Amino acid sequence: MRKKEFSVEELNQIAIFLWQNSSNGQPHRGKINKAATKFGCSTRTISHIWKRETAQHKASNTKLLTKRKIGKGRPKSALFDANNLEEIHCSKRGTYRSISKELKVSKSSVGRWYKDGIFREHTNAIKPSLTEKNKTSRLRSFLQALEVVLESSIIRYKNMFNIVHIDDKWFNLSKENDTYYLAFDEIEPYRTCQSKRFITKIMFLRAVSRPLYGSNGEYVFDGKIEHFPFTKKELAKHNSKNRAAETMKIKPLDSITKEVTKEVLIDDIKVVTASPRRPGDDATPPELVASPFGEDGVQALLWKCHSAKTTPKEVWA
Repeated sequence: MRKKEFSVEELNQIAIFLWQNSSNGQPHRGKINKAATKFGCSTRTISHIWKRETAQHKASNTKLLTKRKIGKGRPKSALFDANNLEEIHCSKRGTYRSISKELKVSKSSVGRWYKDGIFREHTNAIKPSLTEKNKTSRLRSFLQALEVVLESSIIRYKNMFNIVHIDDKWFNLSKENDTYYLAFDEIEPYRTCQSKRFITKIMFLRAVSRPLYGSNGEYVFDGKIEHFPFTKKELAKHNSKNRAAETMKIKPLDSITKEVTKEVLIDDIKVVTASPRRPGDDATPPELVASPFGEDGVQALLWKCHSAKTTPKEVWA
């Protein structure tokens, strides 16, 4: 039988019934069962109430019972205080566990607060520390990207057709572990290297610009200029199982310095400048020439049309 919750009046009615049907502190035979039937509870509950009643009577000489259970149901949920959250250092607010530890509440309470929209999640990116000179340089660079159209008196961004973006990337010649899809009867490839801990690396310089489209929407240039490896050619000094002596071989450069990068830009990208005239409908497909050096850095993607009106000239003697 389910345990019944009695009020204070019902508890005292049970106690009075048992006192009236008892002698020398013991209920008469069958009275506990009769009380359980009368008040709709189990005999164990009646016995428990009688023990409380006799113990209280011996201690304070009173026969009135009080309800010991205060409140009902689950305890109230913890309340959120934004000030307490703000006082916690940001490094200790990364997870529910760390927040619950600092606020001394359960993780489920923290998760419920977030689900209810009481506080929010924020992804923080570290910012560069800029000096006043850096800020001025950046502002000048932004202003140089703008142009004024006198006819309509508006300011807009430049089309950036004369800008070349360069970047260098460092790659391993091979990976320690690689995945392939093979046929069932195909032999698995066998790859070797001198040392798995020191795999040979090579660096590439990549130059790209904005794609160009013709006047009729045709695809003129995809923006991909070229990629240039930082390598060197030298003759093999000794005979080996891989090659004979005096054989030309290509090796990656051991050190990539500013001078090496400048040499690649000048010699490989062929730095020339030309008239900024864009290819017209009557022009043949343009030949790309790039000028990675200028007054303000790497810039000036210019086009040389096969026309008598446009004659490029060398910038670097």
